[in-house]
Amino acid sequence: MKDSGTAMLGVGVSSSKNRAEEAAEQATLAPLIGSSIQSATGVVYNITGGKDITLQEVNRVSQVVTSLADPSANIIFGAVVDERYNGEIHVTIIATGFTQSFQKTFLSDPRGAKLVDKGAGSQESTKSPVSLKSSASNNSAPRMSPRKLFF
Repeated sequence: MKDSGTAMLGVGVSSSKNRAEEAAEQATLAPLIGSSIQSATGVVYNITGGKDITLQEVNRVSQVVTSLADPSANIIFGAVVDERYNGEIHVTIIATGFTQSFQKTFLSDPRGAKLVDKGAGSQESTKSPVSLKSSASNNSAPRMSPRKLFF
């Protein structure tokens, strides 16, 4: 993620029954991150909860974040237990490594940063928001294998 250009920050907090999923969704949909997580090549996120946080909740946050990120993105995460957060889960996400065209779009009008991916021969995706492939990348370049989570 070093020298990856613009970085976006998202924060989510929840204390409801579905707190893990809600906090992750808030963080990925935060105004400073918007749809950009899908076009990021690097994502770092942290999960903080009290002594009552479960491994299932950590896993659920990870599922939400990775399902929204680009399949080839480098993803790093951490989990922290802090007694001050009993009953709550806080998720903080930093996304980086955006295409130059995305950076120009976002810096000129952050509301216009929702991008569309028109794959080879495909129609516009109905999934919203979607990603934009780097204009600097060659379409014949090999894709990285799908990432695996270890925790």
